[in-house]
Amino acid sequence: MLSTAAAIMTASLLSQPQDFTTIPPDPYEMGQVLASTRVDANKAIELATAAVGGSCAGIEADVVNESVTFKVMMGTAGGMKTVSVDAQTGAVTAPTISVADAIKAATQAVDGSIK
Repeated sequence: MLSTAAAIMTASLLSQPQDFTTIPPDPYEMGQVLASTRVDANKAIELATAAVGGSCAGIEADVVNESVTFKVMMGTAGGMKTVSVDAQTGAVTAPTISVADAIKAATQAVDGSIK
């Protein structure tokens, strides 16, 4: 499973547009931060799958002040969902409404078009 998570993370990174305005984090330091978390990328994928079902389409690690949150993109029957997994606690935050239902609710609550 580790090679699958690594491949998904690599594919996700390669598909991002090139940003030459910021210096990327030091790979060694990033490795140390990721190694210090209780939840690794594979476990984050397992937790996200348990939360919303479907299959993993990509994963990113957001690191802010050595706090890591995995953003797991899940392909589900209701469409793509981004599930956040806290790498220290394993807490999962997932959308509970589909995009279609969100648009329907928004159009009922707000007079006008949704863009």
